[in-house]
Amino acid sequence: MDQQQRRAITRHADALSKRIWRWDPLALSPPEDEYDRLSWPLLRMLRHDAPADEITHWLDDQLFHFFDPKPVSSAPTETPTSTKFVADTITWFKGLETT
Repeated sequence: MDQQQRRAITRHADALSKRIWRWDPLALSPPEDEYDRLSWPLLRMLRHDAPADEITHWLDDQLFHFFDPKPVSSAPTETPTSTKFVADTITWFKGLETT
């Protein structure tokens, strides 16, 4: 992997972190780096064409168990929180690959 590819991957991870922050799934109104820990693993899954349902499951698990370890209600049930976000993010990412 050359330097240009590394820079592109870093830009993608930064942009992905900003997407998660703007989405703010837990309505935390957090500082901009609050969801950074999610961007690199999520980027890895996107780069390896992981299925949307796998990404959704992973993301919901991260959100409900790391950020809210003692949720008031039970964690994700039949309708995952991140389904639409994941679908939109996959589309966004595929657009990056073609530019």
